[in-house]
Amino acid sequence: MVDALTAGVHRLEAIEGILADWSVSGDLATAAAFDLFAEHGRPLPADFWPHAVTTAVGASTLARRVGALPNDAFSLGLLHDLGTALVCRRAPQEFDGLVASGELEATHAHIAASALGVMRFPADIVEAIDEHHGAPGGGVASSWGRLLIAADAIALAIDESTSETNVPLGPALDAAGVPESAADALVDEVRAAREQLASFPA
Repeated sequence: MVDALTAGVHRLEAIEGILADWSVSGDLATAAAFDLFAEHGRPLPADFWPHAVTTAVGASTLARRVGALPNDAFSLGLLHDLGTALVCRRAPQEFDGLVASGELEATHAHIAASALGVMRFPADIVEAIDEHHGAPGGGVASSWGRLLIAADAIALAIDESTSETNVPLGPALDAAGVPESAADALVDEVRAAREQLASFPA
């Protein structure tokens, strides 16, 4: 037990070191983010981009229902798990440790928010990404955060992902200002929109 806790502390210290490097220079954070598209290095988890796109479609769909900007919501959904990708590509040993210990879910949102904050993304977007694994009825103050939690829950329902969990769909929708009764229709709408998006030529 003590060994597992010690290993967890060392992993978090290593990640804090990476974040400290990024906070010194926005250029380092930007380079790290654009490195995600490079062909060299460790590949991202297979479900990373499909889940990001489904969450983006879900966020823009929800945004139209609650009077938020769909384009901003799409970007928010696409970037929400950036922390997972950054750690996977830039600190693969720490990534493996976080996955094995189950700590990745608790840390990737903060890592993404830290990197995007350094790159001077809008504060409300950074805050929403930072809190997207929070409890929407409790500590999530921002409307963007509640919308993102609901979009993530929709995506998890569609993707049937086993690598991540979030708030159940009904309560997440309710906190975002959408009736729980709309869940099935929303899932169908987002699934259809995602499939339409996937059919566009590359």
